[in-house]
Amino acid sequence: MQKSIHVMGPPGSGKGTQADLVADYLNAIHFDSGRYFERLIKENDPLMTPELRRQFNEGELLDPRMFLELVSKRIEAIANSGFSVVFSGQPRTILETFGDENLHGFMEILSGLYGKENIIMFKLMIPEEVSIDRNSNRLVCSICKKGSIVRDAKMCSLCGGDLYKRTLDDPEVIKTRLKEYSERTEPLFKMLKEGGFNVIEIDGTPTPAEIFKNIQKHL
Repeated sequence: MQKSIHVMGPPGSGKGTQADLVADYLNAIHFDSGRYFERLIKENDPLMTPELRRQFNEGELLDPRMFLELVSKRIEAIANSGFSVVFSGQPRTILETFGDENLHGFMEILSGLYGKENIIMFKLMIPEEVSIDRNSNRLVCSICKKGSIVRDAKMCSLCGGDLYKRTLDDPEVIKTRLKEYSERTEPLFKMLKEGGFNVIEIDGTPTPAEIFKNIQKHL
């Protein structure tokens, strides 16, 4: 049975790492919108307008209408190919999640593609100080993008690639991202539960292996 799995949480909660693990476990496709948008910016894709670039680089959440326009066709292609899909950090806002009278929201789109009963939301829980510490000291591999290489590493331990610090991990940008998460994403979880979606809270402070074991119990 195809599923739509969502690994949610504040910056630094490890949602990208867990989404990779879940995707491998289910033989699913991990659609990471952050990596997708970074690639569009790097390639100077005209889809990323100057305003979208500014929002992304400064840690603001992208305009929901533009976000849905950019990703909905790709998600539909994944579903039609027969794969389950795993998201890290989506959806992010009320409008993006539920839409309005003129916009089909993320949950409506995914319910149509996968069935509401096959949508699972994992909410990783970490304190704000842990989020700031993890992000401020993070380096990411420019080649494999797998996980995060922390603090004083000289090269990626997985593939030997060069490391870089993401714009999103600048301390001031992290504060903006945390504020955006608290004000615009956190309220979603109550609404999702009230709407009958399966939301599961997971402690995000143990090791990635321990976190994944807890997630596995619900897959």
